[in-house]
Amino acid sequence: MPQSEPKVSLSDYRTVTDGVYAVLRKSIVHGQLKPGRSLRENALAKELGVSRTPVREAIRRLESEGLLTFHPRMGLVVTQFSRKELAEIYYIREALEGMSARLAATSATPIEIATLQQLYEDMRRAHERGNVDAMVQATSDFHHTVCEASGNVRLLNMISGLRDQLRQVQPTTLLDEARRQESLQDYRELLAAIESRDPDRAESAMRSHRKRILELRLAAGSEDESIL
Repeated sequence: MPQSEPKVSLSDYRTVTDGVYAVLRKSIVHGQLKPGRSLRENALAKELGVSRTPVREAIRRLESEGLLTFHPRMGLVVTQFSRKELAEIYYIREALEGMSARLAATSATPIEIATLQQLYEDMRRAHERGNVDAMVQATSDFHHTVCEASGNVRLLNMISGLRDQLRQVQPTTLLDEARRQESLQDYRELLAAIESRDPDRAESAMRSHRKRILELRLAAGSEDESIL
């Protein structure tokens, strides 16, 4: 664990296990604990100032989410995806987000559509300023809003879980200016489909966007089996 990570406090979370889970999950998703990093239950308990029981319970939850993996020889490690595994996750995400876009096209409220319009403008202005961080945040919020607009809570939760697994894999593809411009076009098409209440067009736009992202991810990886 990074030395700067705070101690878990019962006053911050409902239970100690919830606190341990939250701290470890944040460290993995935000890249403080890198893919392939080996973890030890005793060391985590000591670092966080808790007993081994809540650490063990938190680890089980993180394993069920795919963020931690147990290997017979290496023990517990932060999940590191192969090229095949990465592609599999993106195929699932493409299907689920395509479904969310289809549902959003028929279920989005006027407020949700207005939110999507504002987020698109936030993306456009961030691109003009060359503010990659702001554009990344706006695109993330855009996707989340589309999922919420689908009206399907279980679908939203599944997509959120996949998104968190992928956040640890590679930096954003929006570092490239040409990619940012292409991404804007993708979101403009998706927004227009939802505005016009066209579910077929919305699903197609989302799926095309996700296919391009996968191609970029795989191109950025090595030729080895490991994507990292």
